[in-house]
Amino acid sequence: MFEQLIVSTIVAAAAASVCWRWIPKRWRHGFKDRIAKSLMLVGYARLARWINSKSVAASGCGDGCSSCRACNDVPLPTNGVSAKIIVIKQRGH
Repeated sequence: MFEQLIVSTIVAAAAASVCWRWIPKRWRHGFKDRIAKSLMLVGYARLARWINSKSVAASGCGDGCSSCRACNDVPLPTNGVSAKIIVIKQRGH
């Protein structure tokens, strides 16, 4: 019984992590704001401030292009080498 509880908790945490990663950034910030407000009402002000500080500071790769502009299309250096297209064909069995 205890093992099932542990496994279900791990699976739920993994599912929540995947959902959190793939929902739009705007929704994530809305959820963070709601969670922080709820924590403030319950009396966990320190945790609410930590969640709000994470939402402001977490603007890096994988979180959508915001300030670093690393995701922009930058031409790759060729170094005098010409690009070749490789065509892969599947054989019929």
